[in-house]
Amino acid sequence: MSVANLDGLFKPNSVAVVGASEEPDHVGCVVMRNLLAGKFLGPVMPLSEDYDRVLGVDAYKSVDTLPLTPDLAVICTPPETAPDAIYKLGRRGVKAAVALCPGYAKLPPHAKWDIQEKMLSAAEEEGIRILGPSGLGLIIPPIGLNASLVAADPPKGRIAFVSQSASLFTGVLDWARAHSVGFSSVLSLGDQLDLEYNDLFDYLSSDPNTRSILLYLESVSDARKFMSAARAAARNKPVLVVKPGRRRGPGGEPLAKPGQGLDEVYHEAFRRAGMLRVFEIDALFDAAQTLARAQQLKGDRLAILTNGGSVGVMCADTLVEGGGKLSGFSDQTRQELKALLGPNWLRDGIVDMGLTASPEQYAQALTLLLKDKEPNAVLVVHVPFAAVQGQDVAQAIVSTAAKSQRPVFTCWLGHTAAEPSRALFGKAGIPTYATPDKAVSAFLHMANHRRTQELLMEMPASLPSDFLPDMEGAMGVVEAVLEEGRSELTEPEAKVILASYGIPVIRSRLVRTLDEVMEAAQDLGYPVAIKIVSPDIPQPFDVGGVVLDIEDPDELRQAAQAIRARARKLELGAEIKGFIVQKMGRRGAQELLIQAQVDPVFGPFLRFGQGGLAAKLSQDK
Repeated sequence: MSVANLDGLFKPNSVAVVGASEEPDHVGCVVMRNLLAGKFLGPVMPLSEDYDRVLGVDAYKSVDTLPLTPDLAVICTPPETAPDAIYKLGRRGVKAAVALCPGYAKLPPHAKWDIQEKMLSAAEEEGIRILGPSGLGLIIPPIGLNASLVAADPPKGRIAFVSQSASLFTGVLDWARAHSVGFSSVLSLGDQLDLEYNDLFDYLSSDPNTRSILLYLESVSDARKFMSAARAAARNKPVLVVKPGRRRGPGGEPLAKPGQGLDEVYHEAFRRAGMLRVFEIDALFDAAQTLARAQQLKGDRLAILTNGGSVGVMCADTLVEGGGKLSGFSDQTRQELKALLGPNWLRDGIVDMGLTASPEQYAQALTLLLKDKEPNAVLVVHVPFAAVQGQDVAQAIVSTAAKSQRPVFTCWLGHTAAEPSRALFGKAGIPTYATPDKAVSAFLHMANHRRTQELLMEMPASLPSDFLPDMEGAMGVVEAVLEEGRSELTEPEAKVILASYGIPVIRSRLVRTLDEVMEAAQDLGYPVAIKIVSPDIPQPFDVGGVVLDIEDPDELRQAAQAIRARARKLELGAEIKGFIVQKMGRRGAQELLIQAQVDPVFGPFLRFGQGGLAAKLSQDK
């Protein structure tokens, strides 16, 4: 269905409430109360078979009796009545509907599916878009529309927030009001019967009232549509996402609910789509405002300028731990800073001006850093000192930063005394933060966003014309495995396929008996390594099932007998299928891991990184 119909959801001129009620706790009363309490200028028309007036507004008995066709309808009747209501609204010409059907969430799954099928059929037949069901509705602050179950009046802003969680919808609205964060729109998706993330990406990416799109996401139903729409949206404006589910099992393995996909695959999908993932709600909004305010960042090197050396060193620690780089300085900048601040200006890589630094020294030092080609951005951290007015320093920073295209971040420590300075930065559009950690995190968010944008525009290289893999040989291995009824390759089979595509591997053989062990080693050539093979022993090294650097047949036979005995003793009942005999790799070779798997959401993916025993610890991939 056309995205144009979404104007009825985001820019309605009139609203009808199907199932409006006077009962205080009824959904139809809550929605009416919120609509009337807002600043929405269009007519709100209650539909009710039981009341002539609802909250002082004349009510209508049916859709056909409405004096005009509403752009948006809010359905507050029981779930079983929703399909018919959608059909009648669509016949009347209504563009969009919000389904807030009381009792829907408590229905058994089969009843939900039956109602959803009927609702969707009616919507598709009449061309009406549906938000929900099982959500909390939507709020559009710029037009004063509150078509939700939450009594909130968030300020206007340029952020669109879309939540898959009903509980977070209410929590974020409360948090945002306390932090003076404004919105262009706030939506609770519910069960995504019709409207999904990809539809909203398409609309919000071209919405002039929205500067950034923020998501709370738990799962994706159509990965192809999601990725396509997300990539298109991320090219136009920042798209930030919070997703829960990062827990790992006792062995470090990622956890995932059946059918929901692995979090690490989601994480990489977000990066490839140009989206920035953050992990806390306040970081979500901090990053959105930083990306909207700051100048474009061209690298990950940050210079730190402060009158408090210890605070500056803490900032540097946070920066490096987060993957950023502390900027160096050119020889000329070093000489000029030494002339300005004295011989002890550099402390552990940060510019320490001393506690008594004047506004003029701040301005001159910042000018030198912004002229230097090394720093990609500058963080100015001010520690309160009685002899220096923080507001005067702030004004000097504002005047200096206005002359440069390079990003400047600020952190004025303190509470009440720092507020006037922060107000100056806010008015000038300079990102400012209450704590050093938040300031550094904001820079790291920008650096990560820059990297995701580079990934977004990256195109895979063309295959070289002389690349001629042995596809027939590789397919022969796969077909043989399938004929045996297996779904996984053995290590030697996997290496044959890798070698067929020109990927260097160390030769190895899968064997069953001791005699076959000896023959394999003779064919491969000494020195060799031997490893026990058992479906019940995922890591042979844990049971002493691996021996390296075997130089002769006698040593090999003893090693094979010993590892088999150890495995059987330590893993009672383990099925020993044989051994892998492998030519020892040359010294200095890097052990790598490559896995091909199928994620239930995003489909086939490759995991590549450090191999061997250190893989679990390093989580390199």
